[in-house]
Amino acid sequence: MSCEELKVHNAIGLWKFGTSRKFLTDSDKWLIKLSELNKKKSIYPEQAFFKVLSNKWYDICNSSTKLGLFTWKKFWYSSLSRGCNIGFKEKIKFFIKCIFKVEKV
Repeated sequence: MSCEELKVHNAIGLWKFGTSRKFLTDSDKWLIKLSELNKKKSIYPEQAFFKVLSNKWYDICNSSTKLGLFTWKKFWYSSLSRGCNIGFKEKIKFFIKCIFKVEKV
């Protein structure tokens, strides 16, 4: 684990999400790396762990809507979005927040 990965890991664990493009990109990479490591080591049940990581990914993106459609695209282009369990209403709300670059609600 690099120093940068440790910073991202700690920020995610403490719910102190950065709201920069770099933080989103680094978080995506880190969460995917955790998922891949878990696949190899089988520490946690794979589907359950992926779902936890996916929902965390949504939380990170949902708190970064001030970055606009960059956040929307980043969320959906990530493989983590497949495991996220958000309903239609939440998707619409997330999209609107991204369009209007809403900071936090």
